[in-house]
Amino acid sequence: MRKTRLMFVAFAALALAATALAGEPITSLRCHFLGGISAEIKDGGFEPETAGPMTFTFVDIDLDAGTARMVGNIAVETISVSTTPAGFHFLDITDSGNLIVTTAFVVASKGPYPAVHSRHVNLLGEALPSQYYGTCRGLQ
Repeated sequence: MRKTRLMFVAFAALALAATALAGEPITSLRCHFLGGISAEIKDGGFEPETAGPMTFTFVDIDLDAGTARMVGNIAVETISVSTTPAGFHFLDITDSGNLIVTTAFVVASKGPYPAVHSRHVNLLGEALPSQYYGTCRGLQ
């Protein structure tokens, strides 16, 4: 019985993620992060520092194709997107092999959605990870 209930909750959450804005599929999300933490490796360990705010937009979200476009201050990238009961997951593996992941957690039907943005960057042989916390909102 408990397993059936958990499966129902999972499927209900997935349906909510796919049609989070009043029954309409989400095709664009604007994400704003007030700040986060970045780090450099020094003396064999990570040295964290505060990172400033960041805003970007996901457009042309196509869950059937598993693609979206991420529009930032500098570039526009075509990336992968998937949805799970947790929410929307955006994934970009850059040409240089860096991993960029954003999750917008669908916990309310109309947002804003709590979000986490993580960068796993290796720049010229130096690991430069960072993580930001904020929200994403569906755009009409």
